[in-house]
Amino acid sequence: MDNFLQNVSLFKGLSDSDIERLYNVSETITLIAGQNLFEEGSSGDKLFIIKQGELDILTGSGRTEQLLATRQPGDVIGEMSLLDDEPRSATARGKTDCVLLSISREQFDTLLDMSRTASKAILRTVTPRWRENEAVLRQNEQIVREQADMLERTITALQMAHDELEGRVVERTAELATTNTDLKEQVAERKRAEEQLAEINQNLEAKVQERTIQLEEQIDQLSTLNLITHTVASVRELNIVLKVVARAMVELFYVQGCGIALLNETRTELTVITSYSNDPTVASTEGLVIPVKNNPSSSRVIETGSSMVIDKAQTNPLVASIHNIIREQGIQALVLVPLKVRGQVIGTIGLDIVDPEREFSQADVSLAETVAGQMAGAIENARLFETERKSREQAETLYAASQALSSTLDLHDIFELILQELRKVVPYDSASVQRLKGNKLEIIGGIGFENMADIEGTIIDLRISDTPNREVVQTKKPLILSNVASHYAAFAETPESERISSWLGVPLLFGDRLIGMITLDKQELNFYNDQHAHLVMTFASQGAVAIENARLYTEAEEARQRLTEENLRMGAELEVTRQLQQMILPTRDELQRVDGLDIAGYMEPAEEVGGDYYDVLQHEGQVKIGIGDVTGHGLHSGILMLMTQTAVRTLLTSGEVDTSRFMDILNRTIYDNIQRMEADKSLTLNLLDYEAHTPEKQLALNGYVGQVRLSGQHEELIIVRGEGEVELVDTFDLGFPIGLDQDIIEFVDEKIIHLEPGDGVVLYTDGITESENMAGEQYGIIRLCRVVSRFWLKSAEGIKEAVVKDVYQHIGKQTIYDDLTLVVVKQK
Repeated sequence: MDNFLQNVSLFKGLSDSDIERLYNVSETITLIAGQNLFEEGSSGDKLFIIKQGELDILTGSGRTEQLLATRQPGDVIGEMSLLDDEPRSATARGKTDCVLLSISREQFDTLLDMSRTASKAILRTVTPRWRENEAVLRQNEQIVREQADMLERTITALQMAHDELEGRVVERTAELATTNTDLKEQVAERKRAEEQLAEINQNLEAKVQERTIQLEEQIDQLSTLNLITHTVASVRELNIVLKVVARAMVELFYVQGCGIALLNETRTELTVITSYSNDPTVASTEGLVIPVKNNPSSSRVIETGSSMVIDKAQTNPLVASIHNIIREQGIQALVLVPLKVRGQVIGTIGLDIVDPEREFSQADVSLAETVAGQMAGAIENARLFETERKSREQAETLYAASQALSSTLDLHDIFELILQELRKVVPYDSASVQRLKGNKLEIIGGIGFENMADIEGTIIDLRISDTPNREVVQTKKPLILSNVASHYAAFAETPESERISSWLGVPLLFGDRLIGMITLDKQELNFYNDQHAHLVMTFASQGAVAIENARLYTEAEEARQRLTEENLRMGAELEVTRQLQQMILPTRDELQRVDGLDIAGYMEPAEEVGGDYYDVLQHEGQVKIGIGDVTGHGLHSGILMLMTQTAVRTLLTSGEVDTSRFMDILNRTIYDNIQRMEADKSLTLNLLDYEAHTPEKQLALNGYVGQVRLSGQHEELIIVRGEGEVELVDTFDLGFPIGLDQDIIEFVDEKIIHLEPGDGVVLYTDGITESENMAGEQYGIIRLCRVVSRFWLKSAEGIKEAVVKDVYQHIGKQTIYDDLTLVVVKQK
């Protein structure tokens, strides 16, 4: 039983048994704020008792709702609906969220029948309520009558306004009649003006017709000029642009022919690239070479950059070198217009006249110069577009080669891929890949040789062989020979049908280490140039990395096989892998050899094989420090950690210094391997490049003796200044998880951190900060910073030992669930 009902006024006087009956037949309902419990005019068959919240009682009489009352907890609503069938006289709406008890008419009647005491008590309470409601209804009826009277008065006022408006309409009609008479007079006056205008139009018509003819001629010119402009702007093929413009200029200037010639690189000759004549019997001059020397007209146009009109062309000495062509085509006069790009003449446009009565006007020359300006831009754009297209094709080919090379670790496939992709940008008749072993080169792959099976495996002894290969090996630089047979007797001894003329050899370099070379052969003389050598070197760099990776992979596979066999005997496969991880970590001797820095590192896997990574690498004065955290633990995570270490070292050794490219190549390599492994793995990774400043740079930077260049996304970096002041650097915007997506280059950024003596950085993985004690409390970044700051005046090794000791004290007997990795770097 709910004691709440004993305090409701409607039920005061009821016995406990009646209260219990009432509670047993009631139903609890919930009403949210703004929701209607019932609406005015609805039929009533329930009463409601407010247990919690407030209800507004509203009436909808008039244009808006009126608030009649607000009911509180303990009030009863709708009880009158249980005594009669009248519709509800008001709306009940939740003012707040409410909890109510509901009793239906049937349940209420049953209660009254069962308890006479309840009937009397409820009747005593309901009767005053009923009378109160009757009074409210009478009051509402009075309000309605008053509103009806007000409406009647409003209608009377509107009728009076209507009568007044009707009078004004009559007055306005009379005014409009007067205005209409005035308008008729104005119309007559306008008619007389129109007659005068018609007379003026007759006089202007002849002038308009004359001007129309002139405009049509100008429109034809503008249309042709628009065609030229559109063609120049939209067509990329230079030959098509020149042919369209040559024909359009013949139509634009009403001349017989147009020729467009371009200067060679030495500016000694003009070559006619395209020509057009409206006379089909006139022979084309395309391909005609016109020497600039002893050609006064072309020389002057090229030297001055100004147009030249040549009258009496058949006898004019300015064009004596082409008099035979001029006379043959009946040309009477011509104009030469320079094609200029950034103030330099790159060619000429020539227009020919055969009508002896026709002359070139200054307007013709100016218009031709306008077209020439657009033409010169089009020629330059076409040349740039062609250069860009070739560069793009080369880049795409190089990228495709890189992708293809990264997809296989089979040496035979790698050699074939290198030569096949290379052929797309550098032509050759035959090519070979040669591997260096001591003082000997072994041909290990090739394309284009009829007897490849006999050639493959051939050994070239560099100590006794007189070959260009020896020069490439000794210099580690590309070698171009325009006629190899004239330099080396061995090439001259081959049959003439198979004899090589042009030869190009480039070294395969992995960092500074020569691992072999690529040779390209061409029967055409003087074929290869420096650009070819540069392209082949680019492919060779990719190929060297791929070959080295394949070698490393082969060695790793052999090592893995040996380890597998050993593990089968020892039953400790993961322990061996863990040993490999520890083996590739930087030794204390390596860390001590880093000039200018005091470095200490620590890594403890949570399982036999962990997924944390850290390394400190040096190559040719470069110092690269890395720390990463692979998702998860176990064999896959450990292998991914090894891949990352290998890839970072490979890129550093290959000389890659650009941060974005470094991260991009590393990510693509790891991503492809993750896809091959079908592993759901990725890693966060920070890379720091350290640079010791020269005395001059220290002076310019206010005493900073070194700096680190930070890139990649990982945990917050801790920067510690000389006396232990701590700063935190958020690395979220400096990169993207490695191996999660194929292309992350747009997310890569870097931050420069300058270091004074005693400054440094602390790197860690989340195994440190998220390690928990027996109470489930994490160690946290704040505690890590506090310990680092307190012990910062110690050596890097001392700081590391202090942090590790504090972490293990925090962990206590709790199980370690994540790898623990820490790197401390101090500027000496």
